[in-house]
Amino acid sequence: MKFVIDASGLNGLADDIEEFATQEARKIATDMYADLVMNTPVDTGALRNAWELDTNAANPSVSNTQPYANRVMEMGHSKQAPAGTLSSIIDKYTD
Repeated sequence: MKFVIDASGLNGLADDIEEFATQEARKIATDMYADLVMNTPVDTGALRNAWELDTNAANPSVSNTQPYANRVMEMGHSKQAPAGTLSSIIDKYTD
C-alpha cells in the first residue's frame, strides 16, 4: 500500500507564518518605542528625542543615540526615572 501526502500548500502556510511574525515584531517594537519615549525624563528633550525606531529591518529595533541614556534610564541618575526603568520596559515586551 502506498500513501501520498500532498504538501504543496505548506509553502503558502510558511509564508503566512513568517509575515505574521514580522508584523508582530513590528508591533512590539512600535509599542516598546512609544513606552520608552513616554517614560524618558525630560530636561532639554535631547534624550527623549534621541529614541529611534527601525521597523524596516528584518528584525525591528529601538535604540537611543545619547551616550548617557543608560545612566538616566537604567542607573537612576534622574529623579524622573527610577533605577531600572529601561530594563522594566524591555522586560514588559520580551517576557
